[in-house]
Amino acid sequence: MYDETNGPADTIDGCANVQRTVHGLHTAGLHQLGAAFYPDNLPFTVRATSDAFFDLYDRQAVATDVFGRTKMLDGRIAYG
Repeated sequence: MYDETNGPADTIDGCANVQRTVHGLHTAGLHQLGAAFYPDNLPFTVRATSDAFFDLYDRQAVATDVFGRTKMLDGRIAYG
């Protein structure tokens, strides 16, 4: 949920049992594990709220992924 005054809440879609910070750490850990096994085939993963991501995407802005790589956001996207 998004609070106009305070920004994004620390829950995902208002689910009290899914904290955004814990989910982010879990996801980052999975990406690091994948990097160990597939270092030449890493996904380009941007850590942002959907509003922030689509703002960047709509502007075809250059973003930095969780591995420190930069890329212009354009073309096809996937959510995982």
